[in-house]
Amino acid sequence: MEPIVAQQNFKKSLILVGGVSLLVGLILGVVAGFYYIKNSREAANSLISGKPAVNSQLSKEFVNNITELVPGKTYIGKVVKKDNSGIVLDVWVYNFINPALNQAVPVAIPFNSVVDKVLRPTIVKGAATSTSASFDDINMGDYLSVSILSDYKEFIIISTKAK
Repeated sequence: MEPIVAQQNFKKSLILVGGVSLLVGLILGVVAGFYYIKNSREAANSLISGKPAVNSQLSKEFVNNITELVPGKTYIGKVVKKDNSGIVLDVWVYNFINPALNQAVPVAIPFNSVVDKVLRPTIVKGAATSTSASFDDINMGDYLSVSILSDYKEFIIISTKAK
């Protein structure tokens, strides 16, 4: 008779453990559900009101970081000012969170005629090559790609303004 009593106690213990686990799971599920609903409601309200949930303004530090000339950076922009000492490129900064805040940032890039290179891409027999050009070939309104390398800068004339 001993095995039958042990089997009944095991059933009672199993039902008790299962019931407690179900109750704990139900409580945790309700708490997690309310937390999710609360956070999604805030996100949905920010979308409905049109106010972004994150700060979409471009900080002064971000813009200063763009204008800082350090090796490894490449700038693509339009020449808005040119003198004997260098050029100023308008580099577009795109704000994907709030496109109304897209802006052109002027970047002053000095030119050293001794070490810096100016190149113009050309296509010869279907192959792309680059030919050497001079600083005088760069005009106002031209689009340039300027790579800041460790020892020199490489100015590539992408396209010229329509004449």
